[in-house]
Amino acid sequence: MDPKIYPKKIGGKTYYYYQYTRREKINLNDEGKGPGSGKSKVKTFSEYLGTAESIHKKINESKTKCISVRQKSFGFPSAVYQICRKTGLDEILKKYIHGERYSVPKYIYFLMAIINRLDHASSKEKIGLWAKKTIFPELLNFKSSKFNSKSFWYVTDDVINEKELRKYRHENDCADDIFAGLNDEIFIKMEDEIFLKVKELFKLNPTTIAYDTTNFFTYIQPQTPSELANTGKSKENRNHLKQVGLTTAVDMDSGIPMFHKIYKGNAHDSNCFSEIIDELILKMKYYSASAGKPVIVLDKGNNNEENFKKMKNKVYWVGSLVPSHFKNLLEIPVKSYPGKYTEHKYITFTQQVMGLNCFLVLTFNRSLYNKQKFSLLSGIKKCKQQLKKKLDEYKRKPVNKLPKGIITFKKEHRYGKYINVDINNSELIFIEDSSEIKKTEERLGKNLLFSNKLTALPEWLIDNYKDKNILEQDYHLLKSPDIIRSRPIRHWTDTKIRAFCFSCMCALSIARIMEQTVEKNYRKMSIGLIKEELQDLKLITMIYKDNDYETKVTDRSTVQQKLFDIFKLDEIENDLTLHFKKLHSVEMQ
Repeated sequence: MDPKIYPKKIGGKTYYYYQYTRREKINLNDEGKGPGSGKSKVKTFSEYLGTAESIHKKINESKTKCISVRQKSFGFPSAVYQICRKTGLDEILKKYIHGERYSVPKYIYFLMAIINRLDHASSKEKIGLWAKKTIFPELLNFKSSKFNSKSFWYVTDDVINEKELRKYRHENDCADDIFAGLNDEIFIKMEDEIFLKVKELFKLNPTTIAYDTTNFFTYIQPQTPSELANTGKSKENRNHLKQVGLTTAVDMDSGIPMFHKIYKGNAHDSNCFSEIIDELILKMKYYSASAGKPVIVLDKGNNNEENFKKMKNKVYWVGSLVPSHFKNLLEIPVKSYPGKYTEHKYITFTQQVMGLNCFLVLTFNRSLYNKQKFSLLSGIKKCKQQLKKKLDEYKRKPVNKLPKGIITFKKEHRYGKYINVDINNSELIFIEDSSEIKKTEERLGKNLLFSNKLTALPEWLIDNYKDKNILEQDYHLLKSPDIIRSRPIRHWTDTKIRAFCFSCMCALSIARIMEQTVEKNYRKMSIGLIKEELQDLKLITMIYKDNDYETKVTDRSTVQQKLFDIFKLDEIENDLTLHFKKLHSVEMQ
Protein backbone atom coordinates (compact mmCIF):
# COMPACT_ATOMS: atom_id res chain seq x y z
CA MET A 1 0.00 0.00 0.00
CA ASP A 2 1.33 3.42 -0.92
CA PRO A 3 2.16 5.78 1.96
CA LYS A 4 -0.54 8.31 2.75
CA ILE A 5 -1.37 11.28 4.96
CA TYR A 6 -4.78 11.17 6.61
CA PRO A 7 -6.69 13.51 8.96
CA LYS A 8 -8.15 12.50 12.31
CA LYS A 9 -10.53 14.62 14.40
CA ILE A 10 -9.91 14.61 18.15
CA GLY A 11 -11.85 16.94 20.42
CA GLY A 12 -13.11 19.01 17.51
CA LYS A 13 -9.57 19.64 16.15
CA THR A 14 -8.02 18.06 13.05
CA TYR A 15 -4.67 16.28 13.35
CA TYR A 16 -2.69 14.63 10.57
CA TYR A 17 -0.85 11.29 10.51
CA TYR A 18 1.55 9.64 8.07
CA GLN A 19 0.81 5.96 7.39
CA TYR A 20 3.06 3.48 5.60
CA THR A 21 3.63 -0.30 5.36
CA ARG A 22 6.67 -2.53 5.12
CA ARG A 23 7.56 -6.22 5.33
CA GLU A 24 9.43 -7.62 8.32
CA LYS A 25 10.91 -11.07 8.87
CA ILE A 26 9.00 -13.18 11.36
CA ASN A 27 12.32 -14.75 12.45
CA LEU A 28 14.69 -11.86 13.02
CA ASN A 29 17.67 -14.13 12.23
CA ASP A 30 16.45 -14.67 8.64
CA GLU A 31 18.02 -12.53 5.92
CA GLY A 32 17.47 -11.89 2.22
CA LYS A 33 14.44 -11.17 0.03
CA GLY A 34 14.16 -14.11 -2.35
CA PRO A 35 12.36 -17.46 -2.09
CA GLY A 36 13.56 -19.56 0.82
CA SER A 37 14.86 -16.57 2.75
CA GLY A 38 12.23 -16.98 5.47
CA LYS A 39 8.62 -15.98 6.16
CA SER A 40 7.70 -12.31 6.44
CA LYS A 41 4.59 -10.26 7.23
CA VAL A 42 3.29 -6.82 6.33
CA LYS A 43 3.13 -4.31 9.18
CA THR A 44 1.43 -0.91 9.11
CA PHE A 45 2.97 2.06 10.90
CA SER A 46 1.52 5.49 11.67
CA GLU A 47 3.48 8.59 12.59
CA TYR A 48 1.90 11.66 14.11
CA LEU A 49 2.59 14.78 12.02
CA GLY A 50 0.56 17.36 13.97
CA THR A 51 -2.01 19.99 13.08
CA ALA A 52 -1.89 21.95 9.82
CA GLU A 53 -0.31 24.83 11.75
CA SER A 54 2.38 22.67 13.38
CA ILE A 55 3.18 20.98 10.06
CA HIS A 56 3.56 24.40 8.51
CA LYS A 57 5.92 25.46 11.31
CA LYS A 58 8.06 22.31 11.05
CA ILE A 59 8.42 22.68 7.28
CA ASN A 60 9.51 26.30 7.63
CA GLU A 61 12.04 25.31 10.25
CA SER A 62 13.43 22.52 8.10
CA LYS A 63 16.11 22.88 5.46
CA THR A 64 13.65 22.49 2.58
CA LYS A 65 12.56 25.35 0.28
CA CYS A 66 8.90 25.24 1.49
CA ILE A 67 7.87 28.66 2.71
CA SER A 68 4.13 28.23 3.28
CA VAL A 69 1.40 25.61 3.74
CA ARG A 70 -2.22 26.51 3.05
CA GLN A 71 -5.43 24.61 3.64
CA LYS A 72 -8.62 25.10 1.63
CA SER A 73 -12.09 23.63 2.05
CA PHE A 74 -12.41 21.19 -0.84
CA GLY A 75 -14.75 18.20 -0.52
CA PHE A 76 -18.29 19.45 -0.01
CA PRO A 77 -18.10 22.80 -1.87
CA SER A 78 -16.50 21.02 -4.83
CA ALA A 79 -19.30 18.42 -4.86
CA VAL A 80 -21.94 21.18 -4.80
CA TYR A 81 -20.14 22.98 -7.63
CA GLN A 82 -20.01 19.77 -9.68
CA ILE A 83 -23.80 19.43 -9.38
CA CYS A 84 -24.16 23.08 -10.41
CA ARG A 85 -22.17 22.27 -13.54
CA LYS A 86 -24.00 19.00 -14.19
CA THR A 87 -27.42 20.67 -14.01
CA GLY A 88 -26.22 23.66 -16.03
CA LEU A 89 -27.07 26.00 -13.16
CA ASP A 90 -23.86 27.98 -13.65
CA GLU A 91 -24.53 28.41 -17.39
CA ILE A 92 -28.17 29.36 -16.79
CA LEU A 93 -27.10 32.03 -14.30
CA LYS A 94 -24.54 33.29 -16.82
CA LYS A 95 -27.20 33.37 -19.56
CA TYR A 96 -29.57 35.64 -17.61
CA ILE A 97 -27.18 37.63 -15.39
CA HIS A 98 -24.78 39.56 -17.60
CA GLY A 99 -21.85 41.89 -17.02
CA GLU A 100 -19.39 42.45 -14.19
CA ARG A 101 -19.22 44.23 -10.85
CA TYR A 102 -15.81 45.02 -9.36
CA SER A 103 -14.15 42.90 -12.09
CA VAL A 104 -16.17 39.82 -11.08
CA PRO A 105 -18.87 38.38 -13.40
CA LYS A 106 -22.24 39.11 -11.82
CA TYR A 107 -23.49 35.56 -12.16
CA ILE A 108 -20.66 34.38 -9.87
CA TYR A 109 -22.11 36.47 -7.02
CA PHE A 110 -25.33 34.45 -7.30
CA LEU A 111 -23.47 31.16 -7.78
CA MET A 112 -21.40 31.75 -4.64
CA ALA A 113 -24.51 32.78 -2.69
CA ILE A 114 -26.20 29.47 -3.64
CA ILE A 115 -23.18 27.31 -2.74
CA ASN A 116 -22.66 29.28 0.48
CA ARG A 117 -26.21 28.45 1.65
CA LEU A 118 -25.33 24.74 1.56
CA ASP A 119 -21.70 24.78 2.67
CA HIS A 120 -21.59 27.41 5.40
CA ALA A 121 -24.62 29.71 5.32
CA SER A 122 -23.45 33.20 6.25
CA SER A 123 -24.40 36.82 5.78
CA LYS A 124 -23.54 38.50 2.48
CA GLU A 125 -20.95 40.57 4.34
CA LYS A 126 -19.06 37.40 5.30
CA ILE A 127 -19.30 35.45 2.04
CA GLY A 128 -15.91 36.85 0.99
CA LEU A 129 -14.30 35.40 4.13
CA TRP A 130 -16.00 32.06 3.48
CA ALA A 131 -14.94 32.02 -0.20
CA LYS A 132 -11.33 32.76 0.76
CA LYS A 133 -11.24 29.46 2.70
CA THR A 134 -12.52 27.49 -0.31
CA ILE A 135 -11.03 26.56 -3.68
CA PHE A 136 -13.33 28.91 -5.64
CA PRO A 137 -11.10 32.02 -5.94
CA GLU A 138 -8.47 29.86 -7.67
CA LEU A 139 -10.95 27.74 -9.60
CA LEU A 140 -13.09 30.62 -10.91
CA ASN A 141 -10.38 33.31 -10.91
CA PHE A 142 -11.85 36.04 -8.70
CA LYS A 143 -10.80 38.00 -5.64
CA SER A 144 -12.75 37.01 -2.56
CA SER A 145 -12.18 40.51 -1.11
CA LYS A 146 -14.70 41.84 -3.65
CA PHE A 147 -17.54 39.93 -1.98
CA ASN A 148 -19.43 41.86 0.68
CA SER A 149 -22.95 43.10 1.38
CA LYS A 150 -22.42 46.23 -0.74
CA SER A 151 -21.34 44.34 -3.87
CA PHE A 152 -24.20 41.86 -3.48
CA TRP A 153 -26.62 44.75 -3.04
CA TYR A 154 -25.54 46.34 -6.32
CA VAL A 155 -25.49 43.07 -8.27
CA THR A 156 -28.99 42.13 -7.04
CA ASP A 157 -30.22 45.62 -7.95
CA ASP A 158 -28.89 45.08 -11.47
CA VAL A 159 -31.04 41.94 -11.72
CA ILE A 160 -34.22 43.09 -9.95
CA ASN A 161 -34.29 46.81 -9.29
CA GLU A 162 -35.76 48.26 -6.11
CA LYS A 163 -36.33 51.73 -7.61
CA GLU A 164 -38.26 50.28 -10.52
CA LEU A 165 -40.43 48.30 -8.09
CA ARG A 166 -41.21 51.40 -6.03
CA LYS A 167 -42.01 53.35 -9.18
CA TYR A 168 -44.38 50.60 -10.31
CA ARG A 169 -46.11 50.59 -6.93
CA HIS A 170 -46.46 54.36 -7.06
CA GLU A 171 -48.13 54.19 -10.47
CA ASN A 172 -50.28 51.11 -9.73
CA ASP A 173 -52.42 50.10 -6.78
CA CYS A 174 -50.74 46.98 -5.34
CA ALA A 175 -52.62 46.91 -2.04
CA ASP A 176 -54.56 43.78 -3.03
CA ASP A 177 -51.64 42.09 -4.81
CA ILE A 178 -50.37 39.39 -2.46
CA PHE A 179 -47.13 39.27 -4.48
CA ALA A 180 -46.54 42.98 -3.75
CA GLY A 181 -46.12 43.98 -7.40
CA LEU A 182 -42.81 42.12 -7.78
CA ASN A 183 -41.67 41.51 -11.34
CA ASP A 184 -39.68 38.32 -10.79
CA GLU A 185 -39.85 37.02 -14.35
CA ILE A 186 -36.08 36.53 -14.57
CA PHE A 187 -36.11 34.15 -11.59
CA ILE A 188 -39.11 32.24 -12.98
CA LYS A 189 -37.33 31.74 -16.33
CA MET A 190 -34.17 30.50 -14.63
CA GLU A 191 -36.16 28.15 -12.39
CA ASP A 192 -37.97 26.72 -15.44
CA GLU A 193 -34.72 26.05 -17.29
CA ILE A 194 -33.11 24.47 -14.23
CA PHE A 195 -36.03 22.10 -13.68
CA LEU A 196 -36.19 21.13 -17.36
CA LYS A 197 -32.49 20.25 -17.26
CA VAL A 198 -32.94 18.24 -14.05
CA LYS A 199 -36.02 16.51 -15.51
CA GLU A 200 -33.94 15.44 -18.50
CA LEU A 201 -30.97 14.27 -16.41
CA PHE A 202 -32.97 12.20 -13.93
CA LYS A 203 -35.79 11.13 -16.27
CA LEU A 204 -38.39 12.77 -14.04
CA ASN A 205 -42.04 12.61 -14.99
CA PRO A 206 -43.81 14.85 -12.48
CA THR A 207 -47.35 13.54 -12.91
CA THR A 208 -47.91 14.06 -9.18
CA ILE A 209 -46.76 17.12 -7.28
CA ALA A 210 -46.98 18.22 -3.66
CA TYR A 211 -48.05 21.79 -3.03
CA ASP A 212 -48.00 23.77 0.22
CA THR A 213 -47.00 27.06 1.79
CA THR A 214 -44.80 28.13 4.68
CA ASN A 215 -43.39 31.36 6.03
CA PHE A 216 -40.08 32.68 7.33
CA PHE A 217 -39.79 35.12 10.18
CA THR A 218 -37.55 38.17 9.94
CA TYR A 219 -36.03 40.70 12.30
CA ILE A 220 -37.20 43.61 10.16
CA GLN A 221 -38.25 46.43 12.45
CA PRO A 222 -41.94 47.47 12.39
CA GLN A 223 -41.08 50.93 11.07
CA THR A 224 -39.03 49.53 8.15
CA PRO A 225 -41.11 49.76 4.94
CA SER A 226 -41.70 46.39 3.28
CA GLU A 227 -44.75 45.21 1.36
CA LEU A 228 -43.73 41.57 1.61
CA ALA A 229 -42.75 41.37 5.27
CA ASN A 230 -45.86 41.59 7.45
CA THR A 231 -47.04 40.17 10.74
CA GLY A 232 -49.36 37.19 10.43
CA LYS A 233 -49.91 33.65 11.68
CA SER A 234 -46.37 32.28 11.91
CA LYS A 235 -45.75 28.57 11.31
CA GLU A 236 -43.12 28.81 14.05
CA ASN A 237 -45.24 30.78 16.54
CA ARG A 238 -43.26 33.99 15.99
CA ASN A 239 -46.46 36.00 15.49
CA HIS A 240 -44.89 39.20 16.86
CA LEU A 241 -42.29 39.27 14.07
CA LYS A 242 -42.72 40.30 10.45
CA GLN A 243 -42.69 37.33 8.09
CA VAL A 244 -42.56 36.46 4.39
CA GLY A 245 -44.67 33.70 2.82
CA LEU A 246 -43.37 31.05 0.43
CA THR A 247 -45.51 28.89 -1.85
CA THR A 248 -43.87 25.80 -3.32
CA ALA A 249 -44.64 22.87 -5.63
CA VAL A 250 -42.24 19.92 -5.80
CA ASP A 251 -41.97 16.69 -7.74
CA MET A 252 -43.45 14.05 -5.41
CA ASP A 253 -40.83 11.38 -6.19
CA SER A 254 -37.67 13.44 -5.74
CA GLY A 255 -38.67 16.50 -3.70
CA ILE A 256 -37.02 18.73 -6.31
CA PRO A 257 -38.79 22.14 -6.55
CA MET A 258 -40.48 22.95 -9.84
CA PHE A 259 -42.25 26.16 -8.81
CA HIS A 260 -42.07 28.76 -6.05
CA LYS A 261 -43.21 32.28 -5.28
CA ILE A 262 -42.98 34.56 -2.28
CA TYR A 263 -45.97 36.50 -1.03
CA LYS A 264 -47.06 38.88 1.70
CA GLY A 265 -46.69 37.50 5.20
CA ASN A 266 -50.25 38.42 6.18
CA ALA A 267 -51.96 36.67 3.22
CA HIS A 268 -54.00 33.51 3.81
CA ASP A 269 -52.74 30.25 2.29
CA SER A 270 -55.94 29.63 0.32
CA ASN A 271 -55.86 33.14 -1.19
CA CYS A 272 -52.30 32.57 -2.36
CA PHE A 273 -53.25 29.25 -3.96
CA SER A 274 -56.13 30.93 -5.75
CA GLU A 275 -53.69 33.39 -7.35
CA ILE A 276 -51.30 30.77 -8.72
CA ILE A 277 -53.61 27.85 -9.64
CA ASP A 278 -53.76 28.61 -13.37
CA GLU A 279 -49.99 29.13 -13.65
CA LEU A 280 -49.30 25.97 -11.65
CA ILE A 281 -51.62 23.81 -13.77
CA LEU A 282 -49.94 25.04 -16.96
CA LYS A 283 -46.52 24.11 -15.55
CA MET A 284 -47.73 20.67 -14.43
CA LYS A 285 -49.07 19.88 -17.89
CA TYR A 286 -45.93 21.27 -19.55
CA TYR A 287 -43.55 19.19 -17.41
CA SER A 288 -45.59 15.96 -17.43
CA ALA A 289 -45.02 13.52 -20.26
CA SER A 290 -48.17 11.52 -19.45
CA ALA A 291 -51.39 11.94 -21.37
CA GLY A 292 -53.59 11.69 -18.27
CA LYS A 293 -54.50 14.43 -15.84
CA PRO A 294 -51.72 15.48 -13.47
CA VAL A 295 -52.29 15.11 -9.73
CA ILE A 296 -51.77 17.79 -7.09
CA VAL A 297 -51.63 16.92 -3.38
CA LEU A 298 -52.71 19.72 -1.06
CA ASP A 299 -52.88 20.51 2.61
CA LYS A 300 -56.22 21.52 4.15
CA GLY A 301 -55.01 25.13 4.58
CA ASN A 302 -55.58 25.62 0.84
CA ASN A 303 -59.21 24.48 0.90
CA ASN A 304 -61.50 26.97 -0.76
CA GLU A 305 -64.58 26.36 -2.90
CA GLU A 306 -63.36 28.75 -5.60
CA ASN A 307 -59.98 27.00 -5.75
CA PHE A 308 -61.47 23.57 -6.34
CA LYS A 309 -63.85 24.88 -8.99
CA LYS A 310 -60.83 26.30 -10.83
CA MET A 311 -59.17 22.87 -10.81
CA LYS A 312 -62.30 20.98 -11.89
CA ASN A 313 -61.78 18.94 -15.07
CA LYS A 314 -58.16 20.13 -15.32
CA VAL A 315 -56.31 18.11 -12.67
CA TYR A 316 -56.98 15.50 -10.03
CA TRP A 317 -56.38 16.56 -6.46
CA VAL A 318 -55.83 14.75 -3.18
CA GLY A 319 -56.50 16.83 -0.09
CA SER A 320 -57.74 16.60 3.47
CA LEU A 321 -60.76 17.98 5.27
CA VAL A 322 -61.29 18.99 8.88
CA PRO A 323 -62.88 15.85 10.40
CA SER A 324 -64.84 17.85 13.01
CA HIS A 325 -66.77 19.49 10.14
CA PHE A 326 -68.23 16.05 9.38
CA LYS A 327 -69.55 14.98 12.77
CA ASN A 328 -71.77 12.28 11.29
CA LEU A 329 -68.66 10.52 9.94
CA LEU A 330 -66.75 10.82 13.22
CA GLU A 331 -69.58 9.08 15.06
CA ILE A 332 -68.99 5.88 13.06
CA PRO A 333 -67.17 3.42 15.40
CA VAL A 334 -63.63 2.58 14.29
CA LYS A 335 -64.32 -1.13 14.74
CA SER A 336 -66.86 -0.93 11.92
CA TYR A 337 -64.33 0.45 9.40
CA PRO A 338 -64.25 -2.30 6.73
CA GLY A 339 -60.92 -1.53 5.04
CA LYS A 340 -57.34 -2.02 6.20
CA TYR A 341 -54.16 -0.81 4.49
CA THR A 342 -50.72 -0.83 6.13
CA GLU A 343 -51.24 0.79 9.57
CA HIS A 344 -54.57 2.37 8.59
CA LYS A 345 -58.17 1.27 9.02
CA TYR A 346 -60.50 3.09 6.65
CA ILE A 347 -64.03 3.60 5.43
CA THR A 348 -65.03 5.25 2.13
CA PHE A 349 -67.83 7.55 1.00
CA THR A 350 -68.93 9.47 -2.07
CA GLN A 351 -70.56 12.81 -1.40
CA GLN A 352 -70.52 16.48 -2.31
CA VAL A 353 -67.79 18.68 -0.88
CA MET A 354 -67.88 22.40 -1.60
CA GLY A 355 -70.41 21.80 -4.36
CA LEU A 356 -68.39 19.05 -6.12
CA ASN A 357 -68.81 15.28 -6.14
CA CYS A 358 -65.84 13.80 -4.30
CA PHE A 359 -64.48 10.45 -3.12
CA LEU A 360 -63.77 10.49 0.64
CA VAL A 361 -61.61 8.15 2.73
CA LEU A 362 -61.80 8.39 6.52
CA THR A 363 -58.72 6.73 8.04
CA PHE A 364 -57.73 5.75 11.56
CA ASN A 365 -54.14 5.18 12.65
CA ARG A 366 -53.60 3.73 16.14
CA SER A 367 -50.06 5.04 16.56
CA LEU A 368 -51.21 8.52 15.50
CA TYR A 369 -54.07 8.25 17.98
CA ASN A 370 -51.67 7.40 20.83
CA LYS A 371 -49.35 10.25 19.90
CA GLN A 372 -52.16 12.82 19.70
CA LYS A 373 -53.73 11.62 22.96
CA PHE A 374 -50.39 11.95 24.73
CA SER A 375 -50.10 15.52 23.38
CA LEU A 376 -53.65 16.28 24.57
CA LEU A 377 -53.04 15.05 28.13
CA SER A 378 -49.63 16.77 28.26
CA GLY A 379 -51.23 20.02 27.08
CA ILE A 380 -53.91 19.85 29.80
CA LYS A 381 -51.26 19.17 32.43
CA LYS A 382 -49.14 22.09 31.20
CA CYS A 383 -52.17 24.40 31.24
CA LYS A 384 -52.80 23.55 34.92
CA GLN A 385 -49.15 24.24 35.78
CA GLN A 386 -49.21 27.60 34.01
CA LEU A 387 -52.42 28.61 35.80
CA LYS A 388 -50.85 27.76 39.17
CA LYS A 389 -47.73 29.71 38.27
CA LYS A 390 -49.82 32.72 37.25
CA LEU A 391 -51.71 32.62 40.56
CA ASP A 392 -48.39 32.54 42.46
CA GLU A 393 -47.37 35.76 40.70
CA TYR A 394 -50.10 37.73 42.51
CA LYS A 395 -48.69 39.68 45.44
CA ARG A 396 -52.01 39.43 47.23
CA LYS A 397 -53.49 36.07 46.40
CA PRO A 398 -57.29 35.93 45.99
CA VAL A 399 -58.98 33.69 48.54
CA ASN A 400 -62.29 32.43 47.13
CA LYS A 401 -62.81 34.38 43.90
CA LEU A 402 -61.02 33.72 40.61
CA PRO A 403 -59.23 36.85 39.36
CA LYS A 404 -59.93 38.07 35.84
CA GLY A 405 -56.34 37.35 34.80
CA ILE A 406 -56.77 33.63 35.52
CA ILE A 407 -60.13 33.52 33.74
CA THR A 408 -58.72 35.28 30.67
CA PHE A 409 -55.59 33.10 30.59
CA LYS A 410 -57.68 29.92 30.70
CA LYS A 411 -60.00 31.21 27.99
CA GLU A 412 -57.13 32.04 25.63
CA HIS A 413 -55.10 28.89 26.34
CA ARG A 414 -55.27 26.17 23.69
CA TYR A 415 -56.15 23.53 26.30
CA GLY A 416 -58.19 25.75 28.60
CA LYS A 417 -61.51 24.43 27.34
CA TYR A 418 -60.73 20.98 28.73
CA ILE A 419 -60.69 22.06 32.38
CA ASN A 420 -62.97 23.90 34.78
CA VAL A 421 -61.22 26.04 37.38
CA ASP A 422 -62.29 27.16 40.82
CA ILE A 423 -60.47 28.55 43.86
CA ASN A 424 -60.69 27.71 47.55
CA ASN A 425 -58.49 29.23 50.24
CA SER A 426 -56.11 30.61 47.59
CA GLU A 427 -55.67 27.16 46.02
CA LEU A 428 -56.81 26.39 42.48
CA ILE A 429 -59.16 23.45 42.02
CA PHE A 430 -59.22 21.72 38.62
CA ILE A 431 -62.01 19.54 37.27
CA GLU A 432 -61.44 18.09 33.83
CA ASP A 433 -64.32 18.45 31.39
CA SER A 434 -64.74 14.78 30.42
CA SER A 435 -67.37 15.51 27.75
CA GLU A 436 -65.07 18.00 25.97
CA ILE A 437 -62.15 15.58 26.18
CA LYS A 438 -64.31 12.75 24.80
CA LYS A 439 -65.39 14.90 21.84
CA THR A 440 -61.75 15.58 21.00
CA GLU A 441 -60.75 11.93 21.44
CA GLU A 442 -63.35 10.95 18.83
CA ARG A 443 -61.32 12.64 16.12
CA LEU A 444 -57.83 11.66 17.33
CA GLY A 445 -55.88 9.43 14.96
CA LYS A 446 -58.26 10.21 12.11
CA ASN A 447 -57.69 11.85 8.74
CA LEU A 448 -60.42 12.65 6.26
CA LEU A 449 -58.98 12.52 2.74
CA PHE A 450 -60.83 13.49 -0.41
CA SER A 451 -60.33 13.64 -4.16
CA ASN A 452 -62.24 14.53 -7.29
CA LYS A 453 -61.05 11.24 -8.82
CA LEU A 454 -64.20 9.22 -8.15
CA THR A 455 -62.70 5.97 -9.51
CA ALA A 456 -59.67 6.17 -7.23
CA LEU A 457 -58.73 3.36 -4.85
CA PRO A 458 -58.54 4.21 -1.12
CA GLU A 459 -54.91 3.06 -1.10
CA TRP A 460 -54.10 5.62 -3.83
CA LEU A 461 -55.40 8.48 -1.69
CA ILE A 462 -53.63 7.24 1.45
CA ASP A 463 -50.26 6.80 -0.30
CA ASN A 464 -50.36 10.14 -2.11
CA TYR A 465 -51.33 12.11 0.97
CA LYS A 466 -48.63 10.41 3.01
CA ASP A 467 -46.00 11.04 0.33
CA LYS A 468 -46.61 14.79 0.45
CA ASN A 469 -44.40 14.76 3.55
CA ILE A 470 -41.50 15.10 1.13
CA LEU A 471 -42.40 18.79 0.87
CA GLU A 472 -42.37 19.09 4.67
CA GLN A 473 -38.86 17.63 4.55
CA ASP A 474 -37.93 20.27 1.96
CA TYR A 475 -39.14 23.01 4.28
CA HIS A 476 -37.13 21.44 7.08
CA LEU A 477 -33.99 21.60 4.91
CA LEU A 478 -34.71 25.22 4.04
CA LYS A 479 -35.02 26.21 7.69
CA SER A 480 -32.34 23.92 9.11
CA PRO A 481 -29.48 25.90 10.72
CA ASP A 482 -27.06 23.18 9.56
CA ILE A 483 -28.07 23.14 5.88
CA ILE A 484 -29.65 26.14 4.09
CA ARG A 485 -30.73 28.30 7.07
CA SER A 486 -33.18 30.47 5.18
CA ARG A 487 -34.52 32.15 8.29
CA PRO A 488 -34.44 34.59 9.84
CA ILE A 489 -34.46 36.61 6.60
CA ARG A 490 -32.13 39.55 7.27
CA HIS A 491 -32.69 41.40 4.00
CA TRP A 492 -35.05 44.32 4.37
CA THR A 493 -35.97 45.41 0.82
CA ASP A 494 -38.44 43.32 -1.17
CA THR A 495 -36.23 42.83 -4.22
CA LYS A 496 -33.34 41.57 -2.06
CA ILE A 497 -35.72 39.24 -0.21
CA ARG A 498 -36.85 37.85 -3.58
CA ALA A 499 -33.28 37.27 -4.74
CA PHE A 500 -32.38 35.64 -1.42
CA CYS A 501 -35.34 33.23 -1.65
CA PHE A 502 -34.32 32.31 -5.20
CA SER A 503 -30.82 31.43 -3.94
CA CYS A 504 -32.30 29.31 -1.14
CA MET A 505 -34.58 27.40 -3.53
CA CYS A 506 -31.66 26.73 -5.89
CA ALA A 507 -29.70 25.42 -2.91
CA LEU A 508 -32.63 23.15 -2.04
CA SER A 509 -32.70 21.80 -5.61
CA ILE A 510 -28.96 21.09 -5.46
CA ALA A 511 -29.35 19.33 -2.09
CA ARG A 512 -32.09 17.06 -3.42
CA ILE A 513 -30.13 16.32 -6.60
CA MET A 514 -27.07 15.38 -4.53
CA GLU A 515 -29.19 12.95 -2.53
CA GLN A 516 -30.63 11.45 -5.75
CA THR A 517 -27.15 11.13 -7.27
CA VAL A 518 -25.70 9.32 -4.26
CA GLU A 519 -28.72 7.01 -3.91
CA LYS A 520 -28.54 6.08 -7.59
CA ASN A 521 -24.79 5.30 -7.54
CA TYR A 522 -24.16 4.12 -3.98
CA ARG A 523 -26.81 4.11 -1.24
CA LYS A 524 -29.39 6.36 0.36
CA MET A 525 -27.77 9.24 2.27
CA SER A 526 -29.23 12.51 3.56
CA ILE A 527 -27.67 15.79 2.48
CA GLY A 528 -26.57 16.27 6.09
CA LEU A 529 -24.62 13.00 6.05
CA ILE A 530 -23.12 13.74 2.63
CA LYS A 531 -21.97 17.11 3.93
CA GLU A 532 -20.52 15.59 7.10
CA GLU A 533 -18.46 13.06 5.12
CA LEU A 534 -17.14 15.48 2.50
CA GLN A 535 -16.37 18.44 4.76
CA ASP A 536 -13.31 16.62 6.11
CA LEU A 537 -11.64 16.67 2.70
CA LYS A 538 -9.20 19.58 2.43
CA LEU A 539 -6.87 20.79 -0.28
CA ILE A 540 -3.37 21.14 1.14
CA THR A 541 -1.05 23.43 -0.82
CA MET A 542 2.69 23.66 -0.12
CA ILE A 543 4.31 26.80 -1.51
CA TYR A 544 8.05 26.71 -2.24
CA LYS A 545 10.57 29.28 -3.25
CA ASP A 546 10.65 30.48 -6.85
CA ASN A 547 6.81 30.39 -6.90
CA ASP A 548 6.77 26.58 -7.10
CA TYR A 549 4.00 24.63 -5.38
CA GLU A 550 2.56 21.20 -4.62
CA THR A 551 -1.13 20.40 -3.97
CA LYS A 552 -2.77 17.32 -2.52
CA VAL A 553 -6.26 16.43 -1.32
CA THR A 554 -6.23 14.80 2.10
CA ASP A 555 -6.68 11.03 2.16
CA ARG A 556 -10.15 9.57 2.23
CA SER A 557 -12.08 6.86 4.01
CA THR A 558 -13.94 4.22 1.99
CA VAL A 559 -17.18 6.24 2.09
CA GLN A 560 -15.40 9.50 1.29
CA GLN A 561 -13.63 7.88 -1.67
CA LYS A 562 -16.96 6.61 -3.00
CA LEU A 563 -18.47 10.12 -2.78
CA PHE A 564 -15.26 11.52 -4.29
CA ASP A 565 -15.77 9.26 -7.30
CA ILE A 566 -19.55 9.82 -7.58
CA PHE A 567 -19.17 13.60 -7.76
CA LYS A 568 -16.01 13.29 -9.92
CA LEU A 569 -13.99 15.49 -7.62
CA ASP A 570 -10.82 14.37 -9.39
CA GLU A 571 -11.86 16.78 -12.18
CA ILE A 572 -11.71 19.70 -9.73
CA GLU A 573 -8.43 18.41 -8.29
CA ASN A 574 -6.92 18.17 -11.77
CA ASP A 575 -8.17 21.64 -12.72
CA LEU A 576 -6.56 23.10 -9.62
CA THR A 577 -3.31 21.18 -10.17
CA LEU A 578 -3.03 22.27 -13.82
CA HIS A 579 -3.98 25.89 -13.34
CA PHE A 580 -2.93 26.68 -9.79
CA LYS A 581 0.30 28.38 -10.76
CA LYS A 582 -1.64 30.89 -12.86
CA LEU A 583 -4.55 31.36 -10.49
CA HIS A 584 -3.03 31.09 -7.03
CA SER A 585 -1.51 34.56 -7.25
CA VAL A 586 -5.03 36.03 -6.89
CA GLU A 587 -5.36 34.82 -3.30
CA MET A 588 -2.09 33.21 -2.23
CA GLN A 589 0.45 35.97 -2.77
